[in-house]
Amino acid sequence: MKIIFLEKYKLIYIHHDLREEVFKMTQNENESLKYLLERFTYNVKRAKLHDLGLDTLKTLLLKSIRDEWIDILKLMSKGDVSQLYFQEICELCKHISRGKLEYGSNPRDQLCQ
Repeated sequence: MKIIFLEKYKLIYIHHDLREEVFKMTQNENESLKYLLERFTYNVKRAKLHDLGLDTLKTLLLKSIRDEWIDILKLMSKGDVSQLYFQEICELCKHISRGKLEYGSNPRDQLCQ
């Protein structure tokens, strides 16, 4: 009975762990926006959170981005980045990563160079 029970509910438990991973995600100190976005997208797919709305995904993504990168996103979007659509934020992250801001722990230091 234990094996049958575990087989039946194993997927629910795994999805819960993966879901928690997405909700607690944060950008690593030396992680670029490009890699954070890739990791975020991968974790959302793994956790099967396709049913989340775009506004929720946007909130989760913005919450995971370090403050210094949020400031850069605000500059690039010419205002409040949270007012953009989820896809626009993703494109902005990719755009920033194409330039010199892709690597390094502090984007402000890179801007001053």
